[in-house]
Amino acid sequence: MSDQLAGKLQEAKLLIRSDMLAEADESLANLRTTHPDSIPVLLLMAMSKQQAGNTGGLLAILKAILALDPTHKSALFGLVGLLGKTEFTPEDYGQLETGLRHLLAQVLAQDPSAIIALATLYDHTDRRAELSDHIASMSATMLQQAALQQAIISLTQQW
Repeated sequence: MSDQLAGKLQEAKLLIRSDMLAEADESLANLRTTHPDSIPVLLLMAMSKQQAGNTGGLLAILKAILALDPTHKSALFGLVGLLGKTEFTPEDYGQLETGLRHLLAQVLAQDPSAIIALATLYDHTDRRAELSDHIASMSATMLQQAALQQAIISLTQQW
């Protein structure tokens, strides 16, 4: 990332923190025209949309991030946070599930929050049993500990 881009991102972040969202949005829109594939630009756009309470705009930005990086943790967890707050298409649910499954496979040993996010999605879409089946089918080495597997299965069976 260039020093110039980093400086403009810092300015936009300060505008967002100062609740000067229109100015931040304008600055970030200009940056996006010159850096359309910049995830840091998109993340600040998402921050601005969230602070403004614009769930539809936030959904669109998070989807743009996932188009660039389908397993971007912040974007995936941001989508989980929007469940029940905005309209999701079946494709949105599928994209979220696919991303969470890949994230789960990559980081479960270091960060069990991925399975919590997947559980939230399955709970929201009334597919609780599928989570138990998914976890039960994972290898023990992937889960690192049988105790974790049993704890998660027990949790999902309580729903």
